[in-house]
This record gives sequence, C-alpha cells and structure tokens, in this order.
Amino acid sequence: MLVIPPGESPLAANAPKVGAKLGIAEETEITAVIELAEQYHAPAAVDLLLRKAGFDPTDAIVSANSVVQKEEGAIVNWVVLASGQVFLFQSLRNGGVLLRGKDDESLAEAAMAELNAHFDCSAAAG
Repeated sequence: MLVIPPGESPLAANAPKVGAKLGIAEETEITAVIELAEQYHAPAAVDLLLRKAGFDPTDAIVSANSVVQKEEGAIVNWVVLASGQVFLFQSLRNGGVLLRGKDDESLAEAAMAELNAHFDCSAAAG
C-alpha cells in the first residue's frame, strides 16, 4: 500500500501509474494551442456558445483535441463536457461553433465580432 504524507499531492508522489499512454504533445504544440486559444478567445467562446445552446457553462471541462491547418487558418478542436453531455467546440479565426458530439449537429455559432464583445464584457466584469 502506498502511503502519501499529509500535504503532499498524490500526483507528485511515486504513485503507481495505471493504463496505457494515450498520446504525447510536444511543447511547440501546446504553445500553439495556447496562442490560438488566446487569439480566438476560446474560453469566452465556450462560455457564450454553451449559454446560447441552453447549457450551464459553470462547471464545464474543456480539453484541446487537435489543431487542423486549413487554407483559411488554423481550426482548434476542443472536447467540452458540460451539463453531463459531451460536445465538440471548434474555434476558428472568424468565430466558433458548438457541435453535439454524437452527430456533429450545430447547436450554437458566433462570429468573431460577437466573441470579441463577449470577451470584452467578461473582462470588464472581472
């Protein structure tokens, strides 16, 4: 049995690892996703699109899935878990779209002007 001292994170301890490694991301890939998320206002977009689709964004969990390079610019695909459901969120240079995970049905869309306005309101609110 592994005993973890009080105050020490179980992730920092030499806890046994379970399962197979599912993937690896290079530092350059992580940096690119962070930069695109900032440029595309991805956090504000997830908040706005979930609200527009009628879901509570309060406890949403968002994870980057992939970056696809297109002629019109990079598309960042995100997996979103909110209100007990799984969604695909795509952030693009000109806006964002929230898709139902199982059938890729568009639930909500927003152009970049709307995302910028939502970002500005969110930033002003603190």
